[in-house]
Amino acid sequence: MARKLTTLIVLIMLQLSFSAPAKDWVYVVVEGDNIWNISKRFLNDINHFKEIQKLNNIPVAKQLQPGTLLRVPLEWIKNHAAKVNVKSISGESTKISAGQTSPVTTQTIFTLGDELRVAPNATITLVFADNTEVTLSNGVLITFDHLSQYGETGMVDTRVRLLDGKLEVRAEKQTGAGSRLDIQTASAVTSVRGTVFRVGVDKKNKNTPNVSVVEVLEGEVAVSAGDKSVAVKQGYGLKIEKGKELKQPAKLLPAPKIITFTKQVEKTNQAVIWQSVNSAQSYIVQIASDKLFSNIQWQKQQKLTSIILPSLTDGRYHLRISAISDDGVEGLTTPVSFMVNINPKAPELIPVDKMYMSTPKALTWTEVPDVHHFIIQIAKDKLFTQLVIDKQVNSQSFILNSPLALGVYYWRIASLQGKNLLDKGPFSVIESFDYSTKLAPPKLRISSRDNNIEVIWNPLPSNQHIELQTAPTSDFQKIDIPLLVSKTSYRFDLINDDPIYIRAKSVLTQHNISSEWSNYCKVAGKFEICK
Repeated sequence: MARKLTTLIVLIMLQLSFSAPAKDWVYVVVEGDNIWNISKRFLNDINHFKEIQKLNNIPVAKQLQPGTLLRVPLEWIKNHAAKVNVKSISGESTKISAGQTSPVTTQTIFTLGDELRVAPNATITLVFADNTEVTLSNGVLITFDHLSQYGETGMVDTRVRLLDGKLEVRAEKQTGAGSRLDIQTASAVTSVRGTVFRVGVDKKNKNTPNVSVVEVLEGEVAVSAGDKSVAVKQGYGLKIEKGKELKQPAKLLPAPKIITFTKQVEKTNQAVIWQSVNSAQSYIVQIASDKLFSNIQWQKQQKLTSIILPSLTDGRYHLRISAISDDGVEGLTTPVSFMVNINPKAPELIPVDKMYMSTPKALTWTEVPDVHHFIIQIAKDKLFTQLVIDKQVNSQSFILNSPLALGVYYWRIASLQGKNLLDKGPFSVIESFDYSTKLAPPKLRISSRDNNIEVIWNPLPSNQHIELQTAPTSDFQKIDIPLLVSKTSYRFDLINDDPIYIRAKSVLTQHNISSEWSNYCKVAGKFEICK
């Protein structure tokens, strides 16, 4: 179907060391070259060698100095059809060739006249004959209007018509006067080689059916409409409207600054939050498996400044966010890489408050389907920089057979898919326990004479002391000031005949670890009772 196109021409100036007509290819002579072998290799008719000799003022055909520049008219150079290959594909895309449709795979080849339809939420990256890459995603429709290359010269003539959607182009450097890359929309845009830019059309928006956008990320693109021309430099964008005067390019919106993001994703429903950008009406978030974003796995356009990451298989990914202006021009972006390591899932830990040196207790965790091997880590700090245990186990429990220094410890568990540490999943939520030695409470005896009371207990090791309490009742709800005693007895006087209750516990002095309270003793007048 014939389509009306608004004329848009991009001017390319190729600077050479001598003046050559725009339609001439320039060849640099190397050691061993002569007019005949150059003609045989590059020209469509070897008999052009006489004209080449005359055009370049070569007195002796056999003598060519290395480094000599030869001008060769483009129409004399071999020319044949070029092909377009598929580098990567995610989701469904369709090729239409001579009225026949077929699904696109990485083996698909596009030729002149073919049409490519990219389904919503799908992405495909094409590689042209000159190694230029074009990434199409989310509902793009293009046709290949011209695909040819000039033999072995490296010059390729490519013209693609973008009917709907958006392309990201990573164009190779200019290789000669015959090189050309046109992306036609309701206008035509030609890249300067070595440029990274985006071209977009939104036919689904009835308010802007004849509007195109150009966004230059690297290099420069020159755009002309009618008798006016404008250069779109790196970091600038241009909105082009059919029938309206060409505007000056505007600076692209800056890349949104990410506030909340983790580069090691170990759980589902992970949030990404970024700062809003002034003048942004929406944002595009993309996740790809490569730094160039030629293999986009997921993307979303929205007005909010936060998203929940989608479900991704374990591996390395790259994320980028760009803001879209009121004119529909997409801004700059700063990609960040991250790792997904969710599987195998971590078990849930069964909390333990205390662990005693004298009576080791097992640390245990829940079962994980199809997982039989685990990594247990125990550390002195929450960041696990001071590891005391880092061990692989093949059960759902672990017993501390070797004593630790007394204190608080933190522990966590990770699942292993097999026995290989490379197949380790994320670590569990961290739990802690207090590692101590279990002290026996002292056994108290009472000796009284008149109003003088002596509390006696068995001798303690040098690193322990006694904490003594007295109270008017056996429930010790209202205690006197606690007494700290390091000897084997303590004496005090009764103030009156009211009963008094006494109890004590052993305390490990340096670690502030204590035993349970002892049974109490009761003193009432001349009577003493110890339970």
